[in-house]
Amino acid sequence: MGDNALGWSGIVSIVLACGLSLLTWLQSRAPRRALRQALDNGYPALFGDYTPKAQIVLCLRGSDPFLDRCLSGLVHQDYPDYKVLIVVDTETDEALPHVRELQALHGADRVEVMIRDHAFSTCTRKASSLHCAYSRTPDDVEVIATCDGDAITHPTWLRELVAPMKDPRVLASTGNRWYSPQGSDPVGLLRFYWNGMAVPSMVQYHIPWGGSLALRREVFRDPEYLDLLAHAFSEDTQLANFLDRRNTSAVPVIPLVMLNEERTSFASFWGFLLRQMLAARLHHPAANWVLLQAMLLGALGWVCLPWTIYEGGANIATWGICTFLYGTVVQVMVLQFDGLVRKLLREWRGVTLRRYDLGQILSCSFALLFLGFYYPAAVLTAWLTRRHEWRGITYRIEPHSVAIVDEQEFRSTPEVRPETPAKSAS
Repeated sequence: MGDNALGWSGIVSIVLACGLSLLTWLQSRAPRRALRQALDNGYPALFGDYTPKAQIVLCLRGSDPFLDRCLSGLVHQDYPDYKVLIVVDTETDEALPHVRELQALHGADRVEVMIRDHAFSTCTRKASSLHCAYSRTPDDVEVIATCDGDAITHPTWLRELVAPMKDPRVLASTGNRWYSPQGSDPVGLLRFYWNGMAVPSMVQYHIPWGGSLALRREVFRDPEYLDLLAHAFSEDTQLANFLDRRNTSAVPVIPLVMLNEERTSFASFWGFLLRQMLAARLHHPAANWVLLQAMLLGALGWVCLPWTIYEGGANIATWGICTFLYGTVVQVMVLQFDGLVRKLLREWRGVTLRRYDLGQILSCSFALLFLGFYYPAAVLTAWLTRRHEWRGITYRIEPHSVAIVDEQEFRSTPEVRPETPAKSAS
């Protein structure tokens, strides 16, 4: 083959890059449009006056870096009738002193604290804690909102989250996370770009986020959902499974972004990605589409690059041009969305994020290129793995659930096995 001839590796690179670019553009249209409309129409005016009696549930195991700020945000909600229920893993958990201090400051009428009183062997400890919380929820509570220990809520968070439920057909609503990298930290940039690509995918595939999630009573009182929760690696993707069986999905409140500026490491980010993909693999109806999209991206890097090097000539230049064009599309889409998020945070929450510095600008392209290899590898690993360790607990991965194998640490609370096995996701 002549040096200037375009081989199959070059042709495949063109097809993959064009397809991925088109998919990225299509997925990002709805979230960007929703943010623009919120900014144009005066987002706070869209909350409405729907404020049913609510309970915020926070499950804790260990102390997150921003826990005190999280707790403070939960007890200062601009909402007329709500209570905070905090479920702590054990009596010796390091988060308990923070929680007791909050309860002493604001009173038991606002903050209720419980130690998880049972744990299933077929789900994560967080899922067990949620199961305990739902069983303790008073009958007059119409909506439960869940939050993560690293999420910092603003005063109108709960009001924004439950607003879609004014429509009685809406069973659940969800916000999303938004990472803001600190300096030119390479892991922070990786996480930023992953998040920028993940948010549109979560909207398209109806993937809720448990860190900012509201459930109507018809859901958290439903025996089928409670059974699914008792077999859940992730409560949010299991919720998507439950709602899909009813031909519905959680309504995304796209302007409700929860800012996260936490620093992380390569090892922590890798474990985080594995958990996100494991959750999709085990429970979500669109899991195969998530896998396919990641594998197409992986094929462009892991397959086409060595293939074009082998064929040589124009194929190498073609791969480079295709990768550059696809990366440019991703850069534009992510930075446009980030710009809208920054404007919303500045205008409606009074939060001004630091501008990108020169180091970040110079590192962006390298971070995005590396993510093209890193993310597909994490997805493939999640689809093949049979064990995963998370916060000291080792889980055996089964077809549609998990089993805890770290018996000694797990038996710090009484073990309960569900009476009825959960049905496999169809």
